[in-house]
Amino acid sequence: MPAAESAANPRGQEWTRGMESIRQIAVAEYEPLACDVDILLHDVEALYLGHWASHEACRVGYHDFGHAVEVTLATVRMVAGWNRLHPDRRLTARLFCVAMGAALFHDSGYIKDKGDQVGAGGKYTFRHVERSRALASRYFSDMGWPAEDVELICRLIDSTDFQNGEAGIQESGNHEEVVGRMLASADIIAQMADVDYFLRMELLFEEFQEAYQHEPASFLEANNVQVYQSAQEIKDNTKTFYENFVLPRLEKNGWMNRYLAAFFGTGRNPYQENIAANISGYMLQNRSQWQRLGDVLVELGLLTDQQIEQAVERQRRQEEDRGRRQQQVAAEPAGEDCRHPHLPMAGGEAGKRRLGAILLEMKAIEPNALCQGLLSQILPAGILEKLSHSELIFLLRASMLLQHFDGGCGILRRILDMATDTLGCESAAILLADLPRQEMVVFLASDEEGDGPRRRFSMEKGLASWAFVHRKPATIDNRKQGAGGGKSFGSSDRPAHTIMAVPFHSDGEWMGAMEFLNKSDPSGFTEHDIDVVTALVNILGAALSASPFL
Repeated sequence: MPAAESAANPRGQEWTRGMESIRQIAVAEYEPLACDVDILLHDVEALYLGHWASHEACRVGYHDFGHAVEVTLATVRMVAGWNRLHPDRRLTARLFCVAMGAALFHDSGYIKDKGDQVGAGGKYTFRHVERSRALASRYFSDMGWPAEDVELICRLIDSTDFQNGEAGIQESGNHEEVVGRMLASADIIAQMADVDYFLRMELLFEEFQEAYQHEPASFLEANNVQVYQSAQEIKDNTKTFYENFVLPRLEKNGWMNRYLAAFFGTGRNPYQENIAANISGYMLQNRSQWQRLGDVLVELGLLTDQQIEQAVERQRRQEEDRGRRQQQVAAEPAGEDCRHPHLPMAGGEAGKRRLGAILLEMKAIEPNALCQGLLSQILPAGILEKLSHSELIFLLRASMLLQHFDGGCGILRRILDMATDTLGCESAAILLADLPRQEMVVFLASDEEGDGPRRRFSMEKGLASWAFVHRKPATIDNRKQGAGGGKSFGSSDRPAHTIMAVPFHSDGEWMGAMEFLNKSDPSGFTEHDIDVVTALVNILGAALSASPFL
């Protein structure tokens, strides 16, 4: 994507990362390749941007180039996962290219012909597969691809038809069927695993609205098309859609999504985790979440919005002054290896001035009132009332230990052990976000000993990443997901049947997530468990923000 267009499109950076990941997989799996991946990606990108003489730029918001890239990436990851599990039956480079080509073009039918100024393209919702086939057939034929490959690409595109998805690939047991089932599965999984899935439902509803205007009611009725009245109706129907359509379709396709777990090599399927987290998070969307101190103080009627804005502005200026001073001195060594390598170090000075201290300095609030606000932030009344005696004792002990936290792993490891005992689960981990590299780093795992290399995972998918990005907790039960679960982040590689993740912050700065695996209770992790861990991360965040090491 040209730099100007990428900057103008908030999804541009995601597209670029996705395209690069596709290239990397292609090179890693096949050398030489049966096609030029760069040319194919560039040409389809140009199509969606409106650089082809035959077509307008893509104007629909949901089925855009980002969707095409995401589906393609999920497809080629499945292919790579298959190759790792079946080294004696590897899919050929030719099938890799065919699958990639079909994935890139599978929703191109939403793009309008040059000169068509009517609508955005949603009008083609119920005809886009036919248009996608025709466009792909012309392109690959003009590029000189063999006729049998062009015909296979068209059949693969047919397999993504939601209304008649079994039309393209018939059961034959050969590898062509395998990649067809992979693409059909990837089309479903990639969109439901999108970290912004529910936000993008607004865009999908816009496409549906346009489609309804261009199709007679008789057509919709004859094809059993559900007519949605609002984006909210689509969101509310997601769980039913997943259970009644997605899971049966994935099962019929032979659970091809299991090859995603094989690709990532951790035994865990981050796509499946994102889907479950999207649904779980939506169901829990009305729960009280952590609030910034300023919001708590305003909500309690102790301060006004204007006073908070003044304090935040003073905090910002002080941080700028502190930053300029630190540039004049050499950074101190990171010290003990257990400390996170990407968190800012205090450099021997006091850490960031906290908002509470600045409010006291401004004489905007009395100490007693500030303490009331801090307690409401760390341990909200709604959570406090639900905690048992043993859970309160656990939180008290954790708080006392954290008073002696010096940046090392020993105290945090003990707190993780106490947390797993309290929750009745097998293991826990603290994952911190490395924003420049868009990765989650396993800072500490309760079932991992020693100071070996830290594991890193793309922030793109996975339950801990989802919790960090959305700033809210989620739970999943892999026993209900059909394709199985994964493994822990620690050294034991134990299966992860049930998982809970709660976002982690320090003095208002979101840092990562705490993750817990395998609740002993058959019912799995509960909302009450989320309350307990929410209190823990609030206490932990308060302690870390006061630490001179972070």
